[in-house]
Amino acid sequence: MAIMHPKKFNLVGHRTGVKAERLLYEAIRDHLPNDYQCFHSFKIPHQYDRSGQIREADFLITHKDAGVLVLEVKADRIYFDSDRSKLMQIRQDENFRTYGNPKVLNLEDQIQDTNRSLRSYLRENLSKYPFVSNIVAFPHSSKLDARLPDH
Repeated sequence: MAIMHPKKFNLVGHRTGVKAERLLYEAIRDHLPNDYQCFHSFKIPHQYDRSGQIREADFLITHKDAGVLVLEVKADRIYFDSDRSKLMQIRQDENFRTYGNPKVLNLEDQIQDTNRSLRSYLRENLSKYPFVSNIVAFPHSSKLDARLPDH
């Protein structure tokens, strides 16, 4: 069982984002061995960000030999708009009904910004700089919702 920080899941509510993060929190806790540590909702102080923002990693999973995995969770309806060649996101309520207008999901920028801030933070606060990688989870997605390009 992974060592979790905080020890108990502390987000409240019924939004799909909370449900998705709870699902992953429990899966990480229950299925990774105890030589892994997982930091949920890890805040990276603003002084490590070029724009001065506080960045957040949904999950920071660490292992002394393997390094750091930054896990971003996306819970709303995500789909690829093949006409625009863009990944899109539309909000969902607790019953997975969509509402609002779709918006472009710019995962690459979000990941790069968080990664840049995290790397700066780690360089300053650790004596040995670890390997850092990223992954995105879509826990409420069960199918490909797109028409793939012909080429």
